[in-house]
Amino acid sequence: CDENKQVNVGGKKEEDCKCKKGYQPGTSNQCFQCEAGFYKNVIADTPCDQCEAGKFSNSVGQEQCSSCRSGKYQPNTSATRCETCSVGTFSHPNAANCTLCRPGQYNNDTAQDSCRECEPGTISNASGLSSCVSCPPGSYQNQRGKIECIYCLPGSYQPEHGKTSCRLCAPGNFSAHSGSKQCDLCAEGSFANVVNTSTCTKCVAGKYAPSLGARSCLECQAGKFASTSGAQVCTQCPRLHFTVATGTTQCQSCPLHQASEPDGKECKCDLGHTKDPATGVCEPCAKNLYKDFVSDDACEEC
Repeated sequence: CDENKQVNVGGKKEEDCKCKKGYQPGTSNQCFQCEAGFYKNVIADTPCDQCEAGKFSNSVGQEQCSSCRSGKYQPNTSATRCETCSVGTFSHPNAANCTLCRPGQYNNDTAQDSCRECEPGTISNASGLSSCVSCPPGSYQNQRGKIECIYCLPGSYQPEHGKTSCRLCAPGNFSAHSGSKQCDLCAEGSFANVVNTSTCTKCVAGKYAPSLGARSCLECQAGKFASTSGAQVCTQCPRLHFTVATGTTQCQSCPLHQASEPDGKECKCDLGHTKDPATGVCEPCAKNLYKDFVSDDACEEC
């Protein structure tokens, strides 16, 4: 056979000589090498075939095409090289196209054979991303490969980016809504004595909370009262009323001709009155006598 020709098994005559593998017929009954991007894997006087998409040949006279390796691709036929997959994509061998990383994944390098899962505290909510984004304050994510962050529940908060859990509101604090970045202090007149609460509790009648962020309420002192819940301060008993107990919701009336000035804790004889030692009852000062302060003392001469 002439150069670049070959006889198939069983051939005996000159006309059985055909172009060998990697060659195709040309002018003057000669065989020429397949061009780059083409191949031929049979002994025959037939044209070379184009390399399929996902394959290539980068030299002449090839009997077969090479596969694009992982991280590479080739969408066209008769290619002489493969292209590199960009960030946010990947490919397996023989790929005609790169595949986008799915939501929850990313790829920040080129020529990759797989995508990476987003780390806890981060997410990706679209395809083909080259990086994940941190969960914003007020949210978290404690698993890998997720597409959305989880809002902090009422009673908890998160002030930072990219966290895997929320913090619990401390006693004296609360968060009423999901997605809180911080907790709020309980208002005056209310308290919270546990962690992780979404509401504060009003002080009951007879108690008060004078400051923000109270963990408990205080009892009204003797001589003072709070008749309703949610008191910020206790009220002084009126001058004709008193209370000797703490935590009182109302004051008692003083006996006749007595008053509780100045502290509301105890009733004594009112102005212009003195206590009769024999009966213990407050009586008006006698003629030409006076008393200008609340006490059980005797009246004085004018």
